[in-house]
Amino acid sequence: MEKKGNPFIYLFGIICLLTTHCKQDVPKQTIEKIVESKPKNPITLPNYWKDPKVMEFGREAPRSDFKPFETTEKAQSQSFQSSAYHRSLNGFWRYQYFTGPDYVPGEIEKSPININWLEKSFPSCIELGGIGKPIFKNYGLPFESNYPQVPMDSNTVLVLQKPLDISTQWKSRDVFAVFEGISSAYFVYVNGQLAGYNEDSKAVSEFNISPFLKDENNMISLIIFRWSDASYFESHNMWSMTGIYRNSYLLARPKCRIKDFYAKTDVQGNQGILDLDVQVKNNAAENYSGYQLQVQLFQDTTKEVFNKTITFDINQQSEIKKNIVAQIKNVETWSDEHPDAYYLFIQLKNAQGETQEATVYLIGFNSIQYKSKSLLVNHKLLKIKGVVRHEFHPITGYVVDKDWMANDADLMKLNNINAVRNSHYPQDPMWYTTAHQYGLYLMDEANLNTSSLLSQNIDLSSDTSVSKIYLQRVKNMFERNKNYCNVLTWSLGYNCGLGDNTKQAYQYIKSRDSKRPVSVQSNLKSFGDLALVNSEDNISNGTKPVLYYRMSSNAGNGLGGLTLVWDHIKNNDNKAGGFIEDWADQTFFMKTNKGKLYFGYGGNFSETNSDSFRCVNGLMTSNKTPKASLKIANNLFSPFTVSAIDLNKGLFEIKNDHLENHGDVFNYFWTVVENGDKIKEGKFENLMIDAGQKKTVHVDYNSFTRNPGSEYTILITINKKSLNNGMYRFVIVGLQQFILPKSAGKPINQSAFQKLKSTEENNSIHISNNLYSIKIDKNKGLISSWICKNKELLVTPIKPNFYRAPTDNDIYLNQSNEINFWKTLGDQLTIVSQTLETNHPDYINYIVKATLPASSLLPIEFRYRFYPSADVVLEMKIDHLDQLKNMPPRIGWIFEMPAVFGTVQWYGRGPLESYQDRKLGLNIGLYKSTASEFNIPAVRPQEMGNKSDVRWLSLKTFEGLYLMALGQSEFEANVLPFNYNKLGTGYRHGIDVINDPTNTVILDYYQWPLGDGYSNKSHPPSSKSIHFTIRLTSQDESQSSIPSHFTESLLTN
Repeated sequence: MEKKGNPFIYLFGIICLLTTHCKQDVPKQTIEKIVESKPKNPITLPNYWKDPKVMEFGREAPRSDFKPFETTEKAQSQSFQSSAYHRSLNGFWRYQYFTGPDYVPGEIEKSPININWLEKSFPSCIELGGIGKPIFKNYGLPFESNYPQVPMDSNTVLVLQKPLDISTQWKSRDVFAVFEGISSAYFVYVNGQLAGYNEDSKAVSEFNISPFLKDENNMISLIIFRWSDASYFESHNMWSMTGIYRNSYLLARPKCRIKDFYAKTDVQGNQGILDLDVQVKNNAAENYSGYQLQVQLFQDTTKEVFNKTITFDINQQSEIKKNIVAQIKNVETWSDEHPDAYYLFIQLKNAQGETQEATVYLIGFNSIQYKSKSLLVNHKLLKIKGVVRHEFHPITGYVVDKDWMANDADLMKLNNINAVRNSHYPQDPMWYTTAHQYGLYLMDEANLNTSSLLSQNIDLSSDTSVSKIYLQRVKNMFERNKNYCNVLTWSLGYNCGLGDNTKQAYQYIKSRDSKRPVSVQSNLKSFGDLALVNSEDNISNGTKPVLYYRMSSNAGNGLGGLTLVWDHIKNNDNKAGGFIEDWADQTFFMKTNKGKLYFGYGGNFSETNSDSFRCVNGLMTSNKTPKASLKIANNLFSPFTVSAIDLNKGLFEIKNDHLENHGDVFNYFWTVVENGDKIKEGKFENLMIDAGQKKTVHVDYNSFTRNPGSEYTILITINKKSLNNGMYRFVIVGLQQFILPKSAGKPINQSAFQKLKSTEENNSIHISNNLYSIKIDKNKGLISSWICKNKELLVTPIKPNFYRAPTDNDIYLNQSNEINFWKTLGDQLTIVSQTLETNHPDYINYIVKATLPASSLLPIEFRYRFYPSADVVLEMKIDHLDQLKNMPPRIGWIFEMPAVFGTVQWYGRGPLESYQDRKLGLNIGLYKSTASEFNIPAVRPQEMGNKSDVRWLSLKTFEGLYLMALGQSEFEANVLPFNYNKLGTGYRHGIDVINDPTNTVILDYYQWPLGDGYSNKSHPPSSKSIHFTIRLTSQDESQSSIPSHFTESLLTN
């Protein structure tokens, strides 16, 4: 069964079209107007932005992110547009942009709307419109660290103005300005008066602006600092940008209103428990009696399961808390597998029964236990199959809309992902609802990261002067998101220290939420209810469930070793799973001068203080094109385990690893494949396997004759019928391949071919017959020419190769120098001896003994065996590898062929690239592509395109002339339509690597593992010597049946 090449090339184009819903063009790289002259009288502001003791002013206490409406009908719509008491602040604002605080003129906050100012629409990040430059930092700050000092001259300031449309209906109400996300620190002025200040750039901030409003001609001004003392607490691995990047709006709320509520849920047996606290605030100058609080709970918005009303009195200028407990029989629990939702209706009514305020909120019922060394949800052992997610869009940066979030959630579920770590901050409120609806657990993380200071041995977690900052940032996260049952665990931050400030924040959440685990990781150490680890190395024996905070990284061409980590997790009950870093790259769509799109990373905006390519960590590109690594994660996270009981008898066991039953939605199929061609298939009829159960199935593949030398594989596939957006689709949720024992093939009868002749002249040896002609360069001991059908197959000699282009992980682990040492070693052989043996009737031997100038001289031997059938067996032997500290980055052969040999076929893993530590899930099969299609531009050029467990590979011309490589055992292979060294010679972007008139062929015995970016720093030799045997053969397709020729055994002596 022949499969065409990489399908993601075509998917890339389709997804690019999908991104056109975003109206903006690619980010600008030119700088728009900026005020660079200092005024005589610069603005005088409170020094909050450089005072660590102040992180907010005039800001309302954080609350749950419910939306208040005037009626339940409008509340049910969840659309603010239907409310008369909501005004969006999204859209155009007048702005001026200043080099630094000293460049902002005095009393600018009091100046009337200035039509001469420029206009810009928000939500947006101003740097992406050419106003300043975005800066990416993986670790550290975008400015020189000198806590608590903040730059002055380089700290740009954005001043925004907007008129406010205040309805006369609002006069009897309190009016709030709500900003769901502004980066970074900002002052809020209303009609020239200071109304508030905030520093937590990821928190929703509300300001009561009623005292500052006039009857007409109201104006709001924002003064936004790019950096403040708060920047030291937000040292995240992300882009630094400025602007209002989430929704902003005005709310007019009644004087007596719902201040907040906390819907705590649990499950006891088949009964759901709702423990609801509702806070009511009366900001009026009068007492109210007979007020009513009505609470309703609906299943699927229509089936009412609870309804209760209580009456209370409330004094002026006071608050009151009311508690209502509901017991729901036969409750439908929420989980990643069955995200069953309930709708909580809360109405506040006056004594006449008139609704004053109403809200609807999505809740769910589940139980969480974590004190028995295992993490249990609904009393069942949970494995977190998670990813790390940043809020990022390749065009709009921080600004992501609801459709973008829904697409993320859908793609995650399609790839067996069930959890997300919000990295490293609370995300847009819409994300939590989206994740709830799709069935995604969340690890919610406070916007608290002091990595830059910890790297300087400054630990603020024990500094009492900033204890309020730690506590407030954790409160901002918890209080906003406390009602989402899919928040499985709370993280107090990242790399923020483990001192008393952190522990105080821990105690705060525990006092509010005893159900969910609370933890934090800092400098690879963990504190709290879960043991947060990054690798097997920092796991200590304890009583806590182990959660991999960072399970593996897909930096560049990465995600190596995930299979091993997941095996540990799957086979140990105390290991609760973990998160892959990251879900998607943080790269921007950018254009060359010729208009060609590429992915931009740190430094591409001509900024000099970015951390380059460390934003390229995703399982997907930033526009959500899947990478090969996503296929690996998908396979590992499968909710089914298929194993062979007896391969010879065709007996297999299928285990359903789901925690809950899903009914008859799964289909189970089997396929028998010979050398990549499907020969038999079927379905396991009437097979149902309940959650946690397993069944034995039988595949009858002994009813047909197996051909000697052929390889047979069994593929068991499980798919699921699912409903999404009103459409049914079949999704593969499990796939496992098994390889049957292979019998020996028949040797080639060499007497059927014309005998070989050999001649020596000057510095070369010629070996030929009527099928092919070989030339050997005696000075180098290498095959320098191979002619078949009067066509030269080689552009360069077939030479030993020990170099691979450094991956992002290699560079990150400072291994580039070691790799580059091996780059030209294949050209530095010292020939010790060479022997030509012509006395055998069936072949000619050429033996070369040489040394490699490694740390000490390594003996290396090449044995070439030439056969009349146009077959050449290449043997490479290297001894005394134990003298090396590390193995060479790769060991094998490399050569270039004319580009006319452009059709590539291989039998091995595919169709995507694979490596020895990142290959499971990519099946052994017969694949076909063109060499040019293998140039899939990486964000940064590096090792790419490898194929693992290859049995054979061929390159063919349009006329049918081909060169094949077959291994004595499985080998690694690669074909690239350019000189391989281009990948390691300073090209910054994948699109810079253009095709050459030659194709590079790489045939390997070994290559360094890709690694996870955090370990695998050393690669010591596993044996003293290696012996690599490969067979090359050239033929004309018209004279030889290629498929049958491939089944022949390696030539015997």
